[in-house]
Amino acid sequence: STLTGSHLQVDTYGGATVSLAFNPATTGSGTHLPALGTNETYGNVAHGKGIYLVSKFKVVSPYTVSKIAVSTDTGVTWQDITIPTMDMGGHIAVVSCAYGSSMDKFVILGGWASSYGSNATAYSTDAVTWTAGGALPGLNDWYGVKYGGGKFIAFMFSSSTAFAYSTNGTSWSTGSFGTFSPAALSLAYGNGVWVGFSLGNGFGTWRSTNGGSTWTQVLTYATNNIGKLDFVGGVFLMWCNTAMLKVS
Repeated sequence: STLTGSHLQVDTYGGATVSLAFNPATTGSGTHLPALGTNETYGNVAHGKGIYLVSKFKVVSPYTVSKIAVSTDTGVTWQDITIPTMDMGGHIAVVSCAYGSSMDKFVILGGWASSYGSNATAYSTDAVTWTAGGALPGLNDWYGVKYGGGKFIAFMFSSSTAFAYSTNGTSWSTGSFGTFSPAALSLAYGNGVWVGFSLGNGFGTWRSTNGGSTWTQVLTYATNNIGKLDFVGGVFLMWCNTAMLKVS
């Protein structure tokens, strides 16, 4: 569906959702996304059972935001929803969000910078009432969260072989990419396979067929191509800043 009033596009194919970063040209009440504050920007989109959730963060320090944008009527109207104060040294930066169908939970991810203390999550079954979730392992710049195969995977921006995963949306454990140390990772899940596209380890693409337990490199790039990866319509789509598009 395309919401022209807010310049937000979310396409769903058989339950898969394409999350697009965007800055709406028009904000306000009603059918528009809620107005952004100073230095605020919208992030990615989560969708489940007719509810749309859009993360929000600031582009300069301090990164504190206290609300996210939510639509409970399939995108017809939008409202600002207050979120819990996350344990990040008094800062809140909702950098990503996802919906887990097997556990019927929305998860928002706080992260961005290690200097702001423990990174944290929050969860909700309706995207309106939120509960603070368990802390993510370590103090690093958590960057994104995706859902697939019955688990959430949260990953960092800087090169690291570690990630966090949750099978209930409330508590988190540490996982490992093995020799894969992604940076600016884009992660997607489909057909029982996790695929990651990143700047780490020779700017490569890696995959896991066992829920993230082990990872194997399938493509290597010689240049720094920051890109995006999604699973839609039964296929993986990967594109980057050199206008390259790959399909699997």
